[in-house]
Amino acid sequence: MTTRSEKKSLNSSGINKVLQQFGNGTEGTLSPSRYEIMISSNGTRNATNIEAMKRLSLSCETAVLPGRNISSTPKRIAGPVREMPYESIYSADLDLVFRVGSDMFERKYFETWMDMVVNHKTHTLSYYDDYVRDIEIFQLDKSDNIVYKAVFRECFPKTLNPIDLGFEKVDEYMRQSVSIAFREYEVGEFEPQTGVPKFLQRHQVGITRPDLLGNHDAGVPEFLRRPENFGVPPFLQP
Repeated sequence: MTTRSEKKSLNSSGINKVLQQFGNGTEGTLSPSRYEIMISSNGTRNATNIEAMKRLSLSCETAVLPGRNISSTPKRIAGPVREMPYESIYSADLDLVFRVGSDMFERKYFETWMDMVVNHKTHTLSYYDDYVRDIEIFQLDKSDNIVYKAVFRECFPKTLNPIDLGFEKVDEYMRQSVSIAFREYEVGEFEPQTGVPKFLQRHQVGITRPDLLGNHDAGVPEFLRRPENFGVPPFLQP
C-alpha cells in the first residue's frame, strides 16, 4: 500500500517530468502566432510577382488549417456493425484573413484571381490549370525553424467575403477574409535544422526558392489542361 509521503513524492516527480518536457528545446508547445504562408504564382517569375507573394505572406493575419475526415459506411456481416472507410475528405476550405493596405492590394489581388476563374464580363470559364496554384503554410518554433509544412494543391479563391465599413470603425483597420478551395493537401518534407527558407525570412529582400513557380499543374488531369497551342492561329502552329 502506498503511503501519503510516497504519493507526494510520485506526484512531485510527475510534475517535474512535465515541466522538463515542456521546458526543453525538443519538446513543448508551439505558438499559433508563429507561422508563414506562401501563395505561389502561376505566371512568369518577375519582380512584380515576387513582391506580391512577399506582401501576401506578411499581411496574412490569420490562417485556419482545415481538418481531415475519413468517410465510412456501416457494414454488417455478423455481430456488431463495422464502419468501413471508403474515402478521405477535408472538413472545410482553407480560410485566410489579410490586413488590407492603403492601396487595397489584398482585395484587388483576389478579385483579379477570381476573374481568372470566371470572366465577370463574358461569364466564361478559364481552363483549370490556368488559375489553380499551390499554397504552402509553415508552422515555426520559437527559433523560427520549420516544424510542420502543409502544401495545398490546386487552390483557387472560392469566396471573397464582404468588408464592413462604418463611421464607428475609426480605431480599426480593414481586414479581408478569403475562403480558398483546394483539391488536397499533403505534409511536405523539410529539413528542420535549416530554419526558415530565405524567401520567408522577413528581413530578406527577394525570394530565392527556385521551384516556387515550378510545374504547378503536374497533378492536373490532361482533360483539364489548356491545349498546348490554345489561342495560336493554325498557320502559326508547328
